[in-house]
Amino acid sequence: MPRNFKTLDGTIADLRNLSSRVAENASTLPDVTAEKSELDKSLDLVEEALTRQSFHESEKLKATQDVKVALGRGKEAARQIRFAVKLRLGARNEQLANFNVAPLRTRAGRRAAVLNPPDDPKVEPTGPQTPPNPKATNP
Repeated sequence: MPRNFKTLDGTIADLRNLSSRVAENASTLPDVTAEKSELDKSLDLVEEALTRQSFHESEKLKATQDVKVALGRGKEAARQIRFAVKLRLGARNEQLANFNVAPLRTRAGRRAAVLNPPDDPKVEPTGPQTPPNPKATNP
């Protein structure tokens, strides 16, 4: 489950998705309320800075810096949430996939090859073979 989004929109969408998943599972994850509020706050700051960036030409540099700072805080909060979810649910729980965390899965071993014997075993002589003599004729 790749989480390394190359675009800003993809990263923001991933963080929003994580926030909504935590809200859906609030009954099983009461420990992460502080991290979720930090994530939501940083996402709001990112969106506010993006609107300032597109609206005011003079504040574009400051808004870009604010986006980077708020996005960094949001990513850190998301990392802490994912770690807390993994700790709470367990490393092998399949619900981790809802939070973009890969659960530990057992590796399926290779199946042994089934060797089927031939249907009709042909017995061939193992001794030296004498070729038939084509010149030998009986008168």
